[in-house]
Amino acid sequence: MPDCPESVNPPHLRWNYAIHVLDGGLYMGSQAVLNANTVLTTAIAAFGGPAWLIALMPSMMVLGVCGMPVFTAHRLDRLTRSMPLLLTTGVCQRIPLLVIGLVLLRYPDQPALLCAVLAIGHLVSGICCGIGLPAWLELLSHTVPPRRRSSVFANRYLIGSGMGLAGGWLVKRTLEDHPGAAGYGILHLWAFGILVLSYLFFAALRETPRKAQPEHTHLSLLANLREMPGLVARYPQFGIYLAISALANGAMFIAPFLALHSLKVLGKSDSYVGIFVAAQMVGGVCGNVLSGWLGDRRGGKLVLVVSQGALMATVLAAFAARIPIICWLAFFGLGFVLGTRKVGSSTLLLEVVPAERRSTALAVAGLVQVGSLLACSGLSALLWAGGGLTPLVGMALVAAALTLRRLTRLRDPRHLDAVARTV
Repeated sequence: MPDCPESVNPPHLRWNYAIHVLDGGLYMGSQAVLNANTVLTTAIAAFGGPAWLIALMPSMMVLGVCGMPVFTAHRLDRLTRSMPLLLTTGVCQRIPLLVIGLVLLRYPDQPALLCAVLAIGHLVSGICCGIGLPAWLELLSHTVPPRRRSSVFANRYLIGSGMGLAGGWLVKRTLEDHPGAAGYGILHLWAFGILVLSYLFFAALRETPRKAQPEHTHLSLLANLREMPGLVARYPQFGIYLAISALANGAMFIAPFLALHSLKVLGKSDSYVGIFVAAQMVGGVCGNVLSGWLGDRRGGKLVLVVSQGALMATVLAAFAARIPIICWLAFFGLGFVLGTRKVGSSTLLLEVVPAERRSTALAVAGLVQVGSLLACSGLSALLWAGGGLTPLVGMALVAAALTLRRLTRLRDPRHLDAVARTV
């Protein structure tokens, strides 16, 4: 399906732009209340969960999101409308958080059950989201032109980060008033309520039906899987992007354990993670403002360069953190890194994937992310158990350096488009 032309505004651009921003901003706000790098990892640790599960929690939902498209892309390529599917998966994606909240409130004295419900619930939510993720990106590509996409992503994350500032206070107050499972259950119910509001906004989006690509409408799952290696071979820049995407997860080495390390160093209780959430959200606001402005003008590549440079500074701050202000700076840096990485990667992905096979290409990118996140989680759990934060800092620095080196081989899609228009 051809992309929305750069020079042509799609129908209902202003309306759909606003809906994408509001829906996504509320969605990101709900994730801030259940910050995977602080709240969820601290919850698993409080329930006595193992190190490998703590390491997986920041990636648990993402694994479901990124893993499912490979099984659905062969059908999504033939859709002419995305909204019917997305409205269905949107309901299924939100229900697990309600279930988690109710279970945590009902069975607070069964830690094994609580760990299992937390992990499985967030994985199932991610799977339901991942089923329709390529369809959502296809919808975005046809409702927002390339020159406006960075600001869409950035404004979504900006609203989410702004809500996260209030969310930090909410987390701290809730865990102070309701320590243990009850507090974490209440936070899940808050997140569910915010997600219901985001769904109502999303349902108002106006989609124009598009023409399906007939040459791909009869591909089976196995046939589509067999075509995936050839897709990477035919589009070398997409292959380079996949390598960058896999390497750019260096922040996930320190993210699962930074809150635990900081609480131990400072001698604080679990409720103090609310301060970390707020610091991370401030960093996210700054990162999203910068990446939205920079990405719309220079593209996603430069945003990723900034992200990886900031990662190097962040892990060094985490390594040196012994007093509150340095810990806050480390979480500020983590928010900045994750915000710029998401905007840069999301923008660049839509610029380098072949438009005629976008759903399948996005499925390949998701599969690479699954492998990368599993590798980061497994390795970080082993390194944390063996040496604490120090080896994790080293691995994050190596990953950032390799990402920056690989980025030098990626031709900037915005520059190529500008050259093509002048020829």
